[in-house]
Amino acid sequence: MKALRITVIIIAILLVTLLILGALFPSEHHIEQRVAVDASPEKIYKQINTLKNWENWAPSSPDFSYSGPESGEGARQSWVNKNGKGYLEITRSRPYTLIRAEMKYPGDKKFKTNWLLRPQKDSTYVIWGMDYGGLSYPFGRLRGLIINGRMQANIHQGLHNLKAYMEKKK
Repeated sequence: MKALRITVIIIAILLVTLLILGALFPSEHHIEQRVAVDASPEKIYKQINTLKNWENWAPSSPDFSYSGPESGEGARQSWVNKNGKGYLEITRSRPYTLIRAEMKYPGDKKFKTNWLLRPQKDSTYVIWGMDYGGLSYPFGRLRGLIINGRMQANIHQGLHNLKAYMEKKK
């Protein structure tokens, strides 16, 4: 009987801790990283805006399928993995300065992602950002920390790969 009481107390403490932690974490996240690439905004824009080019530098390259136009607004890449179907679709494209897209990973809500290209002397700053939200209390908010870490790693690796590919291509 005493062991049962201790178990119930421990479970109650863990549950209260989860509820408190869930209240402390945000339901919305913004991630952003940047890198200077020794290439023109025009060349970088073409690499990002044409989804088939992602096979050259994407942080992960599942078997993509493509639909819609080859590049720009409406271009879409889809994939299937062990968790289900996902996609990325370009929703806005301004030549040499901005690309916006909507992403959906299997099991996750939709993400908004964008790339800003800023010329700087002989290089271009590529700023890759991502926004996601609507994370439910408390478990969605706690899961947001895992998503945040995964997305930070993907963005970092993608920018590193893009920089290496573009500078090797010169």
